[in-house]
Amino acid sequence: MYKQYLSLACLSVAITLSGNAYTNESEASISDDQAQYEDKQEMRYAKRQPNWDRLADRLQIDESRRDDFISAMEAQHQQRREIRENSGVREAMESLDGELQTTLAGILSAEELDNFNAHREKRKQRKAARHAEKFRQ
Repeated sequence: MYKQYLSLACLSVAITLSGNAYTNESEASISDDQAQYEDKQEMRYAKRQPNWDRLADRLQIDESRRDDFISAMEAQHQQRREIRENSGVREAMESLDGELQTTLAGILSAEELDNFNAHREKRKQRKAARHAEKFRQ
Protein backbone atom coordinates (compact mmCIF):
# COMPACT_ATOMS: atom_id res chain seq x y z
CA MET A 1 0.00 0.00 0.00
CA TYR A 2 2.83 2.35 0.92
CA LYS A 3 4.52 1.65 -2.44
CA GLN A 4 1.33 2.60 -4.31
CA TYR A 5 1.10 5.98 -2.51
CA LEU A 6 4.78 6.61 -3.14
CA SER A 7 4.49 5.81 -6.83
CA LEU A 8 1.37 8.03 -7.13
CA ALA A 9 3.23 10.88 -5.42
CA CYS A 10 6.21 10.46 -7.76
CA LEU A 11 3.90 10.38 -10.76
CA SER A 12 2.14 13.51 -9.55
CA VAL A 13 5.45 15.36 -9.13
CA ALA A 14 6.63 14.21 -12.58
CA ILE A 15 3.42 15.45 -14.23
CA THR A 16 3.65 18.79 -12.44
CA LEU A 17 7.28 19.28 -13.45
CA SER A 18 6.66 18.35 -17.08
CA GLY A 19 3.65 20.69 -17.16
CA ASN A 20 5.78 23.56 -15.87
CA ALA A 21 8.47 22.84 -18.46
CA TYR A 22 5.85 22.77 -21.19
CA THR A 23 4.38 26.08 -19.97
CA ASN A 24 7.81 27.74 -19.97
CA GLU A 25 8.47 26.44 -23.49
CA SER A 26 5.07 27.73 -24.60
CA GLU A 27 5.73 31.18 -23.17
CA ALA A 28 9.13 31.28 -24.86
CA SER A 29 7.57 30.15 -28.11
CA ILE A 30 4.87 32.82 -27.88
CA SER A 31 7.41 35.58 -27.24
CA ASP A 32 9.52 34.31 -30.17
CA ASP A 33 6.43 34.30 -32.39
CA GLN A 34 5.61 37.86 -31.32
CA ALA A 35 9.15 39.02 -32.11
CA GLN A 36 9.03 37.34 -35.52
CA TYR A 37 5.64 38.96 -36.23
CA GLU A 38 6.98 42.41 -35.32
CA ASP A 39 10.04 41.87 -37.54
CA LYS A 40 7.80 40.88 -40.47
CA GLN A 41 5.62 43.95 -39.93
CA GLU A 42 8.69 46.20 -40.01
CA MET A 43 9.89 44.53 -43.22
CA ARG A 44 6.45 44.94 -44.82
CA TYR A 45 6.39 48.59 -43.84
CA ALA A 46 9.86 49.13 -45.30
CA LYS A 47 8.73 47.51 -48.56
CA ARG A 48 5.65 49.72 -48.69
CA GLN A 49 7.63 52.96 -48.77
CA PRO A 50 6.58 54.82 -51.89
CA ASN A 51 9.04 55.10 -54.76
CA TRP A 52 8.31 58.57 -56.10
CA ASP A 53 10.99 58.33 -58.80
CA ARG A 54 9.35 55.24 -60.23
CA LEU A 55 5.96 56.98 -60.18
CA ALA A 56 7.45 60.02 -61.93
CA ASP A 57 8.93 57.70 -64.58
CA ARG A 58 5.61 55.92 -65.02
CA LEU A 59 3.84 59.27 -65.48
CA GLN A 60 6.63 60.45 -67.80
CA ILE A 61 7.31 63.65 -65.88
CA ASP A 62 10.31 65.49 -67.29
CA GLU A 63 13.38 66.37 -65.24
CA SER A 64 12.53 70.05 -64.87
CA ARG A 65 9.38 69.26 -62.87
CA ARG A 66 10.43 65.98 -61.26
CA ASP A 67 11.88 67.54 -58.10
CA ASP A 68 8.74 69.65 -57.52
CA PHE A 69 6.53 66.60 -58.07
CA ILE A 70 8.55 64.42 -55.68
CA SER A 71 8.67 67.07 -52.94
CA ALA A 72 4.89 67.61 -53.23
CA MET A 73 4.28 63.86 -52.99
CA GLU A 74 6.63 63.43 -50.01
CA ALA A 75 4.98 66.32 -48.14
CA GLN A 76 1.53 64.89 -48.84
CA HIS A 77 2.63 61.41 -47.75
CA GLN A 78 4.02 62.73 -44.46
CA GLN A 79 0.83 64.69 -43.76
CA ARG A 80 -1.30 61.61 -44.45
CA ARG A 81 0.82 59.55 -42.08
CA GLU A 82 0.43 62.16 -39.33
CA ILE A 83 -3.33 62.32 -39.83
CA ARG A 84 -3.60 58.53 -39.77
CA GLU A 85 -1.54 58.28 -36.58
CA ASN A 86 -3.27 61.11 -34.77
CA SER A 87 -6.92 60.97 -35.64
CA GLY A 88 -7.73 58.97 -38.75
CA VAL A 89 -10.38 61.46 -39.80
CA ARG A 90 -11.70 60.90 -43.33
CA GLU A 91 -12.54 64.59 -43.86
CA ALA A 92 -8.94 65.59 -43.14
CA MET A 93 -7.71 63.07 -45.72
CA GLU A 94 -10.14 64.36 -48.34
CA SER A 95 -9.06 67.94 -47.61
CA LEU A 96 -5.43 66.92 -47.99
CA ASP A 97 -6.26 65.23 -51.29
CA GLY A 98 -7.80 68.47 -52.54
CA GLU A 99 -4.65 70.36 -51.57
CA LEU A 100 -2.51 67.81 -53.41
CA GLN A 101 -4.64 68.13 -56.54
CA THR A 102 -4.25 71.92 -56.43
CA THR A 103 -0.47 71.66 -55.91
CA LEU A 104 -0.02 69.10 -58.68
CA ALA A 105 -2.19 71.14 -61.06
CA GLY A 106 0.52 73.82 -60.86
CA ILE A 107 3.28 71.29 -61.55
CA LEU A 108 1.81 68.80 -64.04
CA SER A 109 0.04 69.26 -67.34
CA ALA A 110 -3.66 68.36 -67.55
CA GLU A 111 -2.85 65.08 -69.28
CA GLU A 112 -0.23 64.14 -66.68
CA LEU A 113 -2.63 65.00 -63.87
CA ASP A 114 -5.29 62.80 -65.48
CA ASN A 115 -2.73 59.97 -65.75
CA PHE A 116 -1.83 60.45 -62.09
CA ASN A 117 -5.48 60.31 -61.01
CA ALA A 118 -6.09 57.23 -63.18
CA HIS A 119 -3.06 55.57 -61.59
CA ARG A 120 -4.39 56.34 -58.09
CA GLU A 121 -7.83 55.01 -58.98
CA LYS A 122 -6.36 51.72 -60.24
CA ARG A 123 -4.42 51.34 -57.00
CA LYS A 124 -7.55 52.01 -54.94
CA GLN A 125 -9.44 49.35 -56.86
CA ARG A 126 -6.65 46.79 -56.41
CA LYS A 127 -6.43 47.59 -52.71
CA ALA A 128 -10.21 47.24 -52.31
CA ALA A 129 -10.10 43.90 -54.13
CA ARG A 130 -7.29 42.62 -51.86
CA HIS A 131 -9.21 43.82 -48.81
CA ALA A 132 -12.39 42.06 -49.96
CA GLU A 133 -10.42 38.89 -50.71
CA LYS A 134 -8.89 38.91 -47.24
CA PHE A 135 -12.30 38.94 -45.58
CA ARG A 136 -13.78 36.26 -47.86
CA GLN A 137 -11.26 33.71 -46.62
